[in-house]
Amino acid sequence: FQLVVEHMEEAGSGALQRAYEALKARLGQKGLFDTAHKKPLPALPQTIGIVSSPDGAAVHDILHVLKRRFPAIKVILYP
Repeated sequence: FQLVVEHMEEAGSGALQRAYEALKARLGQKGLFDTAHKKPLPALPQTIGIVSSPDGAAVHDILHVLKRRFPAIKVILYP
């Protein structure tokens, strides 16, 4: 019996998860997650940014719904 291994990955909590947790701990030590720094969200946004192809059907659907529900809101399309 012979077993040839070409690639191995960690199961469960892998390297990406550990890097995320380390970054979260580092930013937490700087106080970036303190509730004192959080700003309340506005009831309605002033501007909505959409990142999409300007030719796609999805962006036309989004713009149609926004025009119907929030006609005065500013919309910026980032192709």
